[in-house]
Amino acid sequence: MMNRSAACIVGSLVAAAFMNQSLATLSFANGELLGGEILNIAGDVDYGAYLAGECVVCHRAGSEIPTLYNYDKTYFVDAMVRFQQGLRKNTTMRDIALQLGDEEIAALATYFERAAE
Repeated sequence: MMNRSAACIVGSLVAAAFMNQSLATLSFANGELLGGEILNIAGDVDYGAYLAGECVVCHRAGSEIPTLYNYDKTYFVDAMVRFQQGLRKNTTMRDIALQLGDEEIAALATYFERAAE
């Protein structure tokens, strides 16, 4: 069962993702956003589009897995770093995230933030 602080964080993340709000403006009582150094990398949109081909096999409209298009860049980076560190629990996503370097995460985050389906 999730404690109240964790529920507030999750609720804020979900709301911000749907509103395309920058998570950098949100206040977190229990933790910090991860991947700040990746956010300083200018993501290559074309490279991100190339890499995204694998992502959208699962992350597509009409799927039970959420689409990544128009995702907030900060949320995307934080999520990928948490998968890498095992802080978000999903074996498939952890395996994928561990294969990505900072440049790839920055490229994907930039692409998905700007791309429409």
